[in-house]
Amino acid sequence: MMNMRRRSLIAIIIGAALALAAWAFWRHEIIMDEKIILPPMKTICVGRHLMALPSDLSLRGDVDLVYGLDKNFKTVKVEVLRESGTTPTFDALVAKKVGELTAQSNEDVPSKNMLAGWRKIDEDTVLIRANTDISERGFFTALVVVQRGAAVGLVTADIFDHDKPEDIEAKALAVAKSISFVSDPEKAGKGTCLGPLLIDAKQDGEWISVSGRSASHPDVDVDIYVNSLVAESDGGLLKRVEEKSGPMAKMGMLFKPIRKGNVVIAGRPGEEFLESDKDEQGKVFRLYNAETLLTKPSTFSEPSFTFHLNMGGQLPDSDQYVDASFDEAQSLALWDSIIKSIRLRPGSI
Repeated sequence: MMNMRRRSLIAIIIGAALALAAWAFWRHEIIMDEKIILPPMKTICVGRHLMALPSDLSLRGDVDLVYGLDKNFKTVKVEVLRESGTTPTFDALVAKKVGELTAQSNEDVPSKNMLAGWRKIDEDTVLIRANTDISERGFFTALVVVQRGAAVGLVTADIFDHDKPEDIEAKALAVAKSISFVSDPEKAGKGTCLGPLLIDAKQDGEWISVSGRSASHPDVDVDIYVNSLVAESDGGLLKRVEEKSGPMAKMGMLFKPIRKGNVVIAGRPGEEFLESDKDEQGKVFRLYNAETLLTKPSTFSEPSFTFHLNMGGQLPDSDQYVDASFDEAQSLALWDSIIKSIRLRPGSI
């Protein structure tokens, strides 16, 4: 009788254990199968490439168009003053730039300020000539404020003492004329994108630097660098990290990586180094980095490409410190989604 009870008890225990294990396995499968919800994403154009970024991320930056591939190369810079909408108006943006130059004193020129003069080329184009400190940049600077669709851009070119100002201004105006408005980034066409502007100005190379911060998560920001003229490798991202790890460890600044190794960026070999830690306030921050490996000199279609995603820590222009908005699983999912979305834009070359 005792043996029968014991067997029955053992059977109940085993059955309960199996049921519990089955429930745990089922629950685990549900959790593993749950999709991590990413923030709303949008496809944007950066240079010659497309990528998906959080939709509330507004990018700012500039592109240096490079002319000439020897030591005498020249550059023309383009930046965006207004991405969309109608405010500030085109005239207000022109007035602001003229006012800024007028407010800056320069005792070495007849005007006693940085404004040398300006004139309207047409309804959507204004040319400004600015006095410039020779010791820093050049003799003059040519600035062109140009309106294309809902966007307004600024073209800047330095005029050195050996240049004819009219020639450089003509170059800046030619660049401005080459700029068009992008309504659909996937159908932008030939040229390099900077926000809503497409630039096809017969440049020999381009350096692009853009960054953006999330409106809904102000601790989240991205930085993107694209360079079509890098010819020699410094060994790559992971080599640089390894070389700096010794000195950083001595200063107590060595962070434990979440993930590091090879990654594919726009169909090309690259490297990533993802790290996370707590700052001096005890808040969690994350620093995710990736860049292409330079296996041959960069081109428009295969440029040097660097991407940073940062979150958590001290908020910009603030004394406030916050934890990263996304936990590790969410941030990794967001990172992977962005990196995997980077691709060469059809028709951009």
